[in-house]
Amino acid sequence: MEFKLINPNPKYSRARLVEPPTRGYLHLAAAVDAPTEGRFPSPSKEKSDLIDRLKDLARQVERLESVAKATVYQAVIVPTPSVYGQQKEFRQPRYDVAVLVETNDVDALEAVGKSEEYQALRDAVTAATSDTHEFKGHCLESLGEVDVTRPGLFLFNYNVSEDPKIALRTWEYCYGWFQAEADLNNATLLEPDSPSDYAYLSYARFDLDLPSFVELISKPSMGEYISTNLLANRVGSMPVLYDLV
Repeated sequence: MEFKLINPNPKYSRARLVEPPTRGYLHLAAAVDAPTEGRFPSPSKEKSDLIDRLKDLARQVERLESVAKATVYQAVIVPTPSVYGQQKEFRQPRYDVAVLVETNDVDALEAVGKSEEYQALRDAVTAATSDTHEFKGHCLESLGEVDVTRPGLFLFNYNVSEDPKIALRTWEYCYGWFQAEADLNNATLLEPDSPSDYAYLSYARFDLDLPSFVELISKPSMGEYISTNLLANRVGSMPVLYDLV
C-alpha cells in the first residue's frame, strides 16, 4: 500500500516541520469516569482526589535531575474516532485522566521509569481503574514544542494504522491543514519504543476554547480533506481533548 492524497488543495501542504526534540516521553492514561454514553466525561470526587494526588506526585517526578517536565491533564471531551479507528479490533481511548513525563533525553527513560517517584505515580493511576495505558517513546516529528506552562486546549491523538509509514505521511498532511486553518505552531508526534496499542501518539496545544475548536473541526474541509485522507490511507485518529490541571 502506498500513501495517496485525496482532494489535494494548494492551501494545504505537508506540515512545516522543525527539528524534533531529543527528549524521552512517558505517558500514563486512565479511564476513571470515562463517558459511556455521549462524549463528555463525568465529574466525581474520586477523580478530583486522584488528580490532586497525581499533581503532587508529578511534582516529585519533576524534581528528578533527568526529568524536564511532568504534567497532568483532565479530559473535557472524548470525540468520536475517525471511521477507520472505530473498528472493534482497536482499543478505544476513553482516558479522562492523563500524565505526561518528559525526560531530558531518550536514554533517561529507563532510569526514570524505574524510579520510586515514577512508580508511585504509576501505582496511583493503576489503582484508580483497570482501564489504563502506558506509552514510552521518543519524538519522531515536530511542528514546534508544546507549551505546557500555561492553559490551553490540549489535543492528545491516539493513532492506529495498517502501515505506520503511511500513517506518518498522513499525519504530516493532516497537520498541514491545522497549520493553514488554525495557525498551529506546535505539535509532537511520538513513536513508541515498546509494544503499544497505538502506532503513534501525538499532542498539541490550541489557544482555543472548546466551542471554538468544535467550530474549527466543523469546517467542510475537515471532512473533505482530513477525514477522507485518513480513511483512504487506513489511518485511525482517536482524539481526546484535555485541560492542563
